[in-house]
Amino acid sequence: MAPPINIDWTTAINISSLPYLAAQDVTDYETGINHTVWYKYTAQAADLLVGMWGYGYFTYGQYRPELRVYTVPIATPVPYLSISAVEKPVQFPVVVGTTYYFEFSPTGADVIPAFLSIEGERTVNLPLLRGSILVNDDTQGFPLIVLSSADGDNYNVRSAIDFVPAGEAGDVLPSGVSLWSDAWNSNLQMYDASFNLITTIASDIGFTISIRGNRGNNLFYVARFAGSWHWTVTAYDETGAVVDTWDLLLTGQGLDGLAASNDGTILYFSQMDALTPIRRWDLVNNIALSDLAATAAGGNTDILVLDDDSIVVANFNYGTGNFTVRRYDPSGTLLNTYNFGDVDFPAGTPPRLAYAADFSPRSFWVWFHLTIGDSQISRFQHVLVSDGSILASVDSAEYEGGIYEGTATPNPDARFGNSFSCPFVVFTQGETTGTIVVIKVTNPTGSPQVFDFTAGGGLSPSTFQLSDGESQQYDDVTPGSGYSITETPVNNWNTTYDVSNGSPINNISVAAGETVTVTVTNVFPQVGGIYILVPGKRDDTLWTDFDPPTEVDVKIPNPFARTALLGE
Repeated sequence: MAPPINIDWTTAINISSLPYLAAQDVTDYETGINHTVWYKYTAQAADLLVGMWGYGYFTYGQYRPELRVYTVPIATPVPYLSISAVEKPVQFPVVVGTTYYFEFSPTGADVIPAFLSIEGERTVNLPLLRGSILVNDDTQGFPLIVLSSADGDNYNVRSAIDFVPAGEAGDVLPSGVSLWSDAWNSNLQMYDASFNLITTIASDIGFTISIRGNRGNNLFYVARFAGSWHWTVTAYDETGAVVDTWDLLLTGQGLDGLAASNDGTILYFSQMDALTPIRRWDLVNNIALSDLAATAAGGNTDILVLDDDSIVVANFNYGTGNFTVRRYDPSGTLLNTYNFGDVDFPAGTPPRLAYAADFSPRSFWVWFHLTIGDSQISRFQHVLVSDGSILASVDSAEYEGGIYEGTATPNPDARFGNSFSCPFVVFTQGETTGTIVVIKVTNPTGSPQVFDFTAGGGLSPSTFQLSDGESQQYDDVTPGSGYSITETPVNNWNTTYDVSNGSPINNISVAAGETVTVTVTNVFPQVGGIYILVPGKRDDTLWTDFDPPTEVDVKIPNPFARTALLGE
């Protein structure tokens, strides 16, 4: 048997569209060699992220293909974003019209046969939803990932924004204006709620995490190292203009987390020392104040100031792996302690905090990392301030440098995911309502039967009627649960409900931007009888008490008669 035809990039097999699924025997049976083979794909309209995965047997010592991604700007393939993975999914941003080449090379023993399996997928750019989790990347060239609950409680990669600069710091204000550090090009970039660029600000904050938005005065507070252990903090307004700058005159380790009081008079911050307390700085008089509180032993701190001016402090202990969050009032009195237990810290990446989207002091978000089975995951949890209850818990697969972070496995838990080392925010703007559509289906089709419905949970109108093929749509549905659709039973018709997001019919949940389709199917039993549609009647008649002959002559002398019996 001859070698495969696609052993060179010039003979790469074209992938015409995504999703794509194929298998190829890459063995040259005359020589016993497993060949390197090539595929290519040209990014199409609406493509945003492309995911590829090549795998073999997942058996030690067997054929184990390594995937590399290239572009060909002139006449020679050039590695694209240094992506290389052995039997792991990869993801990467694409430019419409650009052709990307995929090289699959054997890394294991030459075996006969060696089957390469290939899977290709894509994501598209969907509208931003209020409450979406935005996770920026810290690796240059990779996009900000948008995780959204548009499928109920199942958060997926809904979209990506490929022009947000890579870095470790960022935050968003109630208006939706966001500020992100560009760690690779010594600046900050500010965007409006639609991610149009407002301005670029020269400011080298490197890979620190020190940007925090203030929801009381709508300012961003940004810390940067000014040399000789001097750390400055600068406040920027929503146009990118400088409001004020303070020199904190720190000694010892550098600045870690920071946040300002809602009136902008006090800055809370910490340093990277193992036992550094939460410090305070008078932003009006530009002087140090007494410490707010001692910090538990650890190595990393992140800080929020909620809308009631309580201070939320996250502490991660590098020695034990324990992650704890504490909430203080402005006097330093401890109000709450929330213990999240032992968590992972891939590549030294600690947990982080983010504001909730609802602009209230009732809750906040945390992000930490866990290894579960073969998977390395990000876990985002929405925490109720009063008692630490978890309002939502979201798991997302981690992709670092575009490569799946879990163990190579025949069943990876996700083909797209977020970076593990980067800032995250909960988006404050975007679409805020959902849609419920009720569709009527009958079997047999075309029945004139009219069905009555009742809608619960505040849907308006609360009653409506549908026949086969008709629908009722509810727009501007407030996200949440408790909605219901009930059909009034009709004699002889069996009823089934199907809710597109899996919600129970008496407790339908809807997320912002989500369209939930409720399909109500009615079946008229026809086993062992004759179905007779009588003109002028709304209740169809089924005759079953006989053994059907091969031919039936049913005569209806009066078109408005209720029934016509055999033999009459």
